[in-house]
Amino acid sequence: MLGAAFEGRRVEETPQLMRTRLLLFIVAIFMTVAARAIQPVSQLEVRYLPVGAMLTWTCADAEVTGFTIERSVDGFTFDLISRVVAEKGLADTYNFLDNDRPDERHYYRVTSFDRVGTTAHSPLAMVERPGVKTWHLSGDFTVDVRDKFAFEVEANDVAMLACDLHDFLGNPVSTSELLVTPGPNELSIATTDLEPGSYRLTVSGATLNETIHFVKVHAENGESTLARRN
Repeated sequence: MLGAAFEGRRVEETPQLMRTRLLLFIVAIFMTVAARAIQPVSQLEVRYLPVGAMLTWTCADAEVTGFTIERSVDGFTFDLISRVVAEKGLADTYNFLDNDRPDERHYYRVTSFDRVGTTAHSPLAMVERPGVKTWHLSGDFTVDVRDKFAFEVEANDVAMLACDLHDFLGNPVSTSELLVTPGPNELSIATTDLEPGSYRLTVSGATLNETIHFVKVHAENGESTLARRN
């Protein structure tokens, strides 16, 4: 009879024991994951070099066994491009040169991982090709003009330059576009109809702006005065 009562009690406690065991299992999993948490890399920097994009980052976590390097053109979809083995006790700072990087803006992230596969992503780092000047003002031009204002532009490529002329008060006077081709370009804007006074010419194109100041003088005035020599 005592044995029957004991067996009956075991049957009644089984659901409670199952819940307890499940709870202990969940807690064990959580503690295991928490114990395996690793630190993401810090100070991720990317520099644009003529030979590629140079990545530099720091990681001192002794549990990290390596890194994956990923590249993206939109910051959302990443492609794996390389893996780097962690040098435990030898180095905290790492470098990687991506010599296949595209020329447009792109993003990188470095993911650290440990022996059991736990990972941690770095913040994104963006790099883009520095702007290249496709033209610049060159030669000499004068501060006092009569019938036209002449200037020279040295261009590396074909470009359309916008020439915006303003008076000394900042009021717009005229706007024109001039085409330049590779090499030196002798350009000018007509000033015959301008009233005597000070003017500002802004030449812009391909993300570059240059400003020139000159003075319209009467035709009977003497020789022109040099304003700038490049």
